[in-house]
Amino acid sequence: MSSDSTSNSAEWSDAPSRPEKLSVELHERPDTVAVVVRTRGRGPGCFLLLWEIGWTVGCVVLMNEFINQPNIGNFAFGLPFWASWIVVAGLLAWLWFGREVVLVKSDEVLFQRKAIITLKSRSIPMSEVLNFRECLSSWQENDQHLYGIELTTLGKPLTLAYRLSDHERTWLIRYLNDFLDRNAFNRPSEAMRAATVQKLPSPVADDDDFAEPLTSERPSGAVDPPTDSSWQLEEGIDEVTFRQSGELSPATVLGLLFINCFWNGIVSVFVLALFGLMPGDKNQMGGWGRIGMGIFLIPFVVIGLVMFVALLGAIVEPFRRTTWTFSALEVTRETRWPFFRRRRRWDILSRCRLDVRRKPDPNASSNSRLRQHQALQMSSDTPGYSMVVVSDANTDVCSIENLSQGEARWIAATIEDAIPGTFSGY
Repeated sequence: MSSDSTSNSAEWSDAPSRPEKLSVELHERPDTVAVVVRTRGRGPGCFLLLWEIGWTVGCVVLMNEFINQPNIGNFAFGLPFWASWIVVAGLLAWLWFGREVVLVKSDEVLFQRKAIITLKSRSIPMSEVLNFRECLSSWQENDQHLYGIELTTLGKPLTLAYRLSDHERTWLIRYLNDFLDRNAFNRPSEAMRAATVQKLPSPVADDDDFAEPLTSERPSGAVDPPTDSSWQLEEGIDEVTFRQSGELSPATVLGLLFINCFWNGIVSVFVLALFGLMPGDKNQMGGWGRIGMGIFLIPFVVIGLVMFVALLGAIVEPFRRTTWTFSALEVTRETRWPFFRRRRRWDILSRCRLDVRRKPDPNASSNSRLRQHQALQMSSDTPGYSMVVVSDANTDVCSIENLSQGEARWIAATIEDAIPGTFSGY
């Protein structure tokens, strides 16, 4: 009797208490839970609104000047101002109307991020849901990362609910995980959800890294790709091929577009002034003054060109094609662009094993709280797993990077099944 009461009291003390007042909206039903997180930025939003009103006046004046005198000088001068107005308007919409909704059902998890318009939506089948956990933002405010909630899946993770109090965030994570344990069906196995994995000696592994061989005790359900995977499978007689097409990232394109408009717009004004092409500048700079100004502008122009190339790369990313082909004798990788192709080949001289590795968090060693919470990771849209081919001499041969956990497991399991004589461990 005393031992039972002791264990119950220990379990009671370990469970975080529910806050008296929640800052999120929680809608509970026996088989469904909905969490609505609204942005809390009314104070900064009021300041930005006043700034935007004054900025709007300036932008209207510059637009009127460009309409009356349409030339490249007026356009270049007004471009940074117009781009800044659009960015601040978007930030205001998020601060005033932004919200994140997570709907957890017995068979799937639905997610929506919205600010007047829908910014992101996703449906995740329960067979790919691992758990909710704490994470850190990839950006900083006041030289500090923000803590949030991450839904880890076999595909790409979902992050939400930054700026909650520590108490509320801890309770909400525990509550959502308890709901998953009680009501969710067809989830990945407990072994796959566990944080502990077998460590292996590797020339690239460290204390924060893990490497998992899939040749022994392969988790059930790991042979199907995640629903959000961009990889496609083609099986031949004696080889297996994985193809991936690049995807357009609107957020990346818009971010780079703003940076280009702001930076290159300002630089263009100085370049045009250097050659006397700005409106009202009738005295073209010459002599040593022109040479000195040209030398001064060189690093700014180079940085602007790098930004422009990055923007072009983000725009043409959907045209990229990456192909990995595995056979008993070799592994080949080919990357194709519209006017460029790169190919590399690795010879397979012995039996190999396939490892799934998670990239270590570079900030973990410098953050005491991260050292205390081994599962805490920096949030990122880039998947943090890789599938590595390791030779019998325990040497890395090649690896497919930037995979989700489900993609890495699926690729490795497919290769093992297709070419068992070579990629079956040792």
